[in-house]
Amino acid sequence: MASEGSSPPAGWYKDPANATQQRYWDGSQWTQKIKPLVAASTPVSSPVIQPATPQFTSSRGSPSHLTFTKSQRKGFFSSLFDFSFSSLVAPSIIKVIYGLALAGIAIEALFWVYIGLHAGTSLGLALVVIGVPLITLLSIVWTRVILEFLIVIFRILESNQELVELAKRGR
Repeated sequence: MASEGSSPPAGWYKDPANATQQRYWDGSQWTQKIKPLVAASTPVSSPVIQPATPQFTSSRGSPSHLTFTKSQRKGFFSSLFDFSFSSLVAPSIIKVIYGLALAGIAIEALFWVYIGLHAGTSLGLALVVIGVPLITLLSIVWTRVILEFLIVIFRILESNQELVELAKRGR
């Protein structure tokens, strides 16, 4: 048992902010690492001393969408000119990339509608009614899938970095 002035050992404990999950205590503060609460047969203890304010943030309330605090994430220009490539730019600008891609797809769709209206009656009507909506939808889906794939790769990288840090602490 930890004494009054000492901190509990590092490990998984019941999350003080959500009783249905566990949060990792690194020995001095709460981390962003969480997992579902284990089965009732396995006892889960709480640390003896809990900080007044847990040090974690959530962008959507869901444990799988945790974000880094500002102290852990570099700014855009710092990441852009980071020659060690220890921080990535793409995750912070992926929304902008998606918005620009949607704008480009919309402009392309308007171009093909214009071409269709000037092409002739039957061909133009087929292009405007069937071709443009179908190609636009497929372009949006393809763009979204590619960007989601990139985000998954970045999240795998972040998870691997966390596992390496945990392994280094465990030695």
